Amino acid sequence: MAGSDDWQSGRYAWFGEFRDLDAEGEIRLAIQAMSWLTLMLAEHPHTRVYHYSDYEMVHLTKLVQVSKSPELRQALDLLRSAHVDLFTVIRKHFFGAHGLGLKTVAHAGAGFSWRDDSPGGLNSQSWFAEAAHGPDPRTRDDARQRVLDYNEDDVRATYQKLTGVELGDLHWFYVYAGVMWAIVFMRTGARRVHFGEMEKPEDPESLFYHAGLLKKLIGEQN
Repeated sequence: MAGSDDWQSGRYAWFGEFRDLDAEGEIRLAIQAMSWLTLMLAEHPHTRVYHYSDYEMVHLTKLVQVSKSPELRQALDLLRSAHVDLFTVIRKHFFGAHGLGLKTVAHAGAGFSWRDDSPGGLNSQSWFAEAAHGPDPRTRDDARQRVLDYNEDDVRATYQKLTGVELGDLHWFYVYAGVMWAIVFMRTGARRVHFGEMEKPEDPESLFYHAGLLKKLIGEQN
């Protein structure tokens, strides 16, 4: 799945299917999503794409190698200079006694709780399977909504934390984009906070730098 909130028009662009995809279908869907992103990056070259961990870049690289798609290659080349892995930023500045996973950081730092009793990426895969193969329409619809709610909560946790960050008292900070690119793919419901025109960075690896940038973007959308 892929989802993105077009930060200029407010239009939500959906790239996803609740069904099993073969290799060709996965590549087709990836090309749709990455073509959209390539256009965004071409029109706004200072845009940055924030995500948590390197999964998306690793998976996109594999798709490029398998498909030989020029569209995916172009997107990968652009993203190498545009993406910001905030897990790397967090890991540089913090030691987590209970780890630095997304759920740990969001709950311990922002006090955010997911609506689902058992949120998690692995669990969401089983929900997706039920959404695609459930025994009846009601079961499939409920599972689809569960997946969407889970992903929406990922984004709400990000938003809640970012709006509460004070640069003089920064204890925890993270952005989930990701979807797992929450603009991009494997998640849904991304917000404008994942896009923005960046000023010349003083220290691109500084947690305070990214906190300041993203707080500025939040202010612009309100």
